[in-house]
Amino acid sequence: MTRTVEQARIERATQTMPSVTGRYDDIVRLGDGARLWRRAAVDVQSGHMDDRPLYWARLKLRRDLDEPEAADVAERLSRNSSPAFPPGVRRVLVTGFDPFHLDDVIEQSNPAGLVALALDGTTIAGAHVRSAILPVCFEAFDQGVVEDLLRPLFQRGLDLAVTISMGRDRFDLERCPDLRRSVETSDNTRAMTGASASNPLIPTGSGRNGGT
Repeated sequence: MTRTVEQARIERATQTMPSVTGRYDDIVRLGDGARLWRRAAVDVQSGHMDDRPLYWARLKLRRDLDEPEAADVAERLSRNSSPAFPPGVRRVLVTGFDPFHLDDVIEQSNPAGLVALALDGTTIAGAHVRSAILPVCFEAFDQGVVEDLLRPLFQRGLDLAVTISMGRDRFDLERCPDLRRSVETSDNTRAMTGASASNPLIPTGSGRNGGT
């Protein structure tokens, strides 16, 4: 089976930080994406403040599953892409992102993913928080990964969605992010958008469930 760009980094990552990449190998062997998410969230909330084991375990999990459909399901579960909320509470979704710029710094973490794991299942100001982690992959966004996550949750009564991301030298609270793919660095698959601040790209993906 042909390895993806991300999977091709596993060997170097394992040589550099074996305790990180191997932390969830027992779950990888089970092929259980949902258990992988739960373990990572419990780990972080118990004081092991590291989002990277989840990322590398997910890559191994997908690499080791032969059936593409099973690999897709396991990946979605390991990202908590269908979070459930208890009834009768205010519902808040927090999303973070995978580590990125790994060709430059293979040990890279992403505080946004760490915050997502730290908040999953918690209660803040009377609201129940669930979290999910999104891929750093332009193709996934073109195919509607955000719409697939958010649309059914809002249809079922989600009150608020908050996205946390890393990438600037300051803290920003954006109400309507509108860079429109004008980032000039590659994603985790080494793909570029080809867009710039003066010539932005407006994504057209609407997700598996249709809509805009």
